[in-house]
Amino acid sequence: GDDALVGQHLAWSRQHPFHAEVLANQRIVASDSGKDVRHIELSLEGSGLTYQPGDALGVWPTQSPTLVDAVLATLGLDGNREVDFNDERLPLQQWLGQRRELTGLTRPFLIAHAERGDHAALKALLQPDARAELGALLDGTPLLDLLRRYPTAWDADALVAALRPLAPRMYSIASSLKQVENEVHLTVDRLHYRSDGEERWGVASHHLSALDEGDTVPVFIEANDRFRLPAEPSRDIIMIGPGTGVAPFRAF
Repeated sequence: GDDALVGQHLAWSRQHPFHAEVLANQRIVASDSGKDVRHIELSLEGSGLTYQPGDALGVWPTQSPTLVDAVLATLGLDGNREVDFNDERLPLQQWLGQRRELTGLTRPFLIAHAERGDHAALKALLQPDARAELGALLDGTPLLDLLRRYPTAWDADALVAALRPLAPRMYSIASSLKQVENEVHLTVDRLHYRSDGEERWGVASHHLSALDEGDTVPVFIEANDRFRLPAEPSRDIIMIGPGTGVAPFRAF
């Protein structure tokens, strides 16, 4: 009954996401555009999930298998090796693909990498007088590039412990339940750039852009009570897009 539906609705969360089926994934920019922007429709049928325009959808992405394989190959590690960490036992490949951040670089990982490899150049960047250089390295160097430029021996257990846990990505919802009923729509700009002469991709935007109809993606609703239309529909409003994207305005 209704109570069961409410209970189920409350059960879906960041820790327990709903696996939403992909209904549509369409490119919505001209073929000669340098950007790849997607209109993605997901089904919430049977979830009991509700949202309002202004809310965000949390998406748990999966890392690109190409990136996971490249990290494993660079470190000479076996992706099938089982790793125990925080009461969870998974193959290393799954830890890297679904549980760990593999794109950005963090200071704690850089410290661990410099120590393990005894890299004088990296240790120099960790000195107080090298803050600007350290900031530039952390902002501009993907993890894979660091591993390739400064070879260091890592074992599977230490690697899983040192890498930052994967975080969900938040996307402004681009639809209204009044219009689409049991669906949620996203407008996703596929992030891509070049580093060390190779293509690099944003984790979630790359994952979402590659989904086919019928695939599923783990999601949850992130309410945003400070971003709402006025309760009185006759009130005039001015919408200002401060470079954050068109998605919430489509919902409004």
